[in-house]
Amino acid sequence: MPLISEINLEQYLILGLVIGCFIQVFYCFFFFLRLCFYSQKKEAKKEDTPVSIIICARNEAENLLKNLPSVLNQLHKNFEVIVVNHDSTDKTENVLRNFQKNYTHLNTLHCKNNKKGKKELITLAIKSAKYEHLIFTDADCVPNSSNWAKNISDSFSSNKNIIIGYGPNHKKSGLLNYFFRFDTAITGITYLSYALGKQAYMGVGRNMSYTKTLFKLLNGFDSHKEISSGDDDLFIQDANNKTEIEINIDPDTYCFSNAKTSLKSWVKQKKRHQSASIKYKVIHKGLLGIYSISLFLMWVSFVSLLIEEKYQAINLSLFCFALTIKWGIQGGALLKLKERSFVILFPLIELFQAFAINLVFCFGSKNKKNKW
Repeated sequence: MPLISEINLEQYLILGLVIGCFIQVFYCFFFFLRLCFYSQKKEAKKEDTPVSIIICARNEAENLLKNLPSVLNQLHKNFEVIVVNHDSTDKTENVLRNFQKNYTHLNTLHCKNNKKGKKELITLAIKSAKYEHLIFTDADCVPNSSNWAKNISDSFSSNKNIIIGYGPNHKKSGLLNYFFRFDTAITGITYLSYALGKQAYMGVGRNMSYTKTLFKLLNGFDSHKEISSGDDDLFIQDANNKTEIEINIDPDTYCFSNAKTSLKSWVKQKKRHQSASIKYKVIHKGLLGIYSISLFLMWVSFVSLLIEEKYQAINLSLFCFALTIKWGIQGGALLKLKERSFVILFPLIELFQAFAINLVFCFGSKNKKNKW
């Protein structure tokens, strides 16, 4: 009996390896390959599309002093910047007033003693916006170039009402910074690749755009108003079947922000994302879950079979084949986003990152109210 059980276990491990490798390779060819060979296409426009750039800020005086000039000095012929100051207790209001003395296209909304969350503030800003096309970013972010707004606005067309961009982290020294930047990069190649595969499930609020008409069509954030987070990913979930979603990965359109500086702050960020992910569509939960499960299945089966000499040939062949495909295609997707530093160690870091995120999702507290 032990021999039969041992044989059955080996067979199950081989089956697990085959399934895990097949699914990983399938995702690479069906999703990530699209990003590898993606070529940015924009319609030639005689005039700049007018845009309203919206930023929500709470106690962001220091970040506004550092980053807002890059937004205000965009090389765009027709744009406004709206900053919503939400109940700040620092010098945010004074900073904004000083900027308004030199920048007439800066408009501010000051919300004091307001218990409303970020979604209500964004809604307020959209209602006050002068222009149809909207670009969203955060106070702690800085555009990669002065062509950021123009490049994004040029991506809009009659049938493309949402533009999803990329928001990398600033590079600093230390292993934590390296890991947090990798987490941002792997999330980036995933949501951008899924969008190209007509399965857009999220964008990042620090670098995305859409129209007022679409916002009204979807009734704003009504479908998930009970959740404080989700102004970016859940909005994309609602819009996925209502309009064509475009991505823009021109380096000029990147919006950089600082990575988290501690595991505690990173875990808190992931818990906030978790609170929104429970509202994801079944197909998107399935796609993300199957990828993660198959990744673990591939690695666990491979490592377990290493001690079985008679299976080493097929074990190494299957695993190395899948790993080579992943390394080539997902590494290529990272290169497409100018994230070269993660390519060499990609397979190992991806496994560690997936394990860390699943730990947070499995053991993260779900009963604490999420706040902006």
